[in-house]
Amino acid sequence: MDAHERLKTVETAKLEAAIAQIVSEATGWQYSCNISEIEYGELGRANLKVTLETSEWLNASVKQD
Repeated sequence: MDAHERLKTVETAKLEAAIAQIVSEATGWQYSCNISEIEYGELGRANLKVTLETSEWLNASVKQD
């Protein structure tokens, strides 16, 4: 299987979960990820439209001095 076909076999849900996990670990807030568009190019290349969302800011406490 060539790189182009191999890329197409990646499950979108697994990719969304992996991206959300990495962003959540990097920021310390829980994020969800949604991939709404995938445009496959040549040579194993793809352009993705990714939306990241969090509701964690609702839980952030405001410190008062």
